Amino acid sequence: MGSILFDSDMVVVGQPFPDPEAVIADLAGRLAARGCVGPGFLEAVKDRETRFPTGLPTQPVGVAIPHTDPEYCLRPGLAVAVLPQPVPWRAMGTEQDLVDVRVVFLLALPAQKHVNFLSQLVQLFQSPDALTQLISLSDPAAVADFVRCRVNLSLT
Repeated sequence: MGSILFDSDMVVVGQPFPDPEAVIADLAGRLAARGCVGPGFLEAVKDRETRFPTGLPTQPVGVAIPHTDPEYCLRPGLAVAVLPQPVPWRAMGTEQDLVDVRVVFLLALPAQKHVNFLSQLVQLFQSPDALTQLISLSDPAAVADFVRCRVNLSLT
């Protein structure tokens, strides 16, 4: 099945965003530009995020993992934002709780691969040292290298 498309062009670092919708729009644009997602992906992600928020209260910073149904995935891809200031994001499994998110992973994956990949990301999120190191990076290439070293991007 190949691997997940992810490189420095899929990373935004140091750019402030006013809200989750703006972060998702930027990352979705990166996935679309690389042919990973089809029409309707952005709206589907925003809709799913409204119904099933993905903010995680990890330490030392919050993380969000927005995604949507695999029907919008043309090619497996990942886009990442490392934010200079936290963006209030609705917490997973809640109606109103907010998490101050500084790292966002937007996923475009086939259905059968979401669970395996998410479990790898959760391992990364559970390491405060790894998150501290990730948010200290100021270069998209360094972020891409960091993620590639800690997460298996192969879908085989």
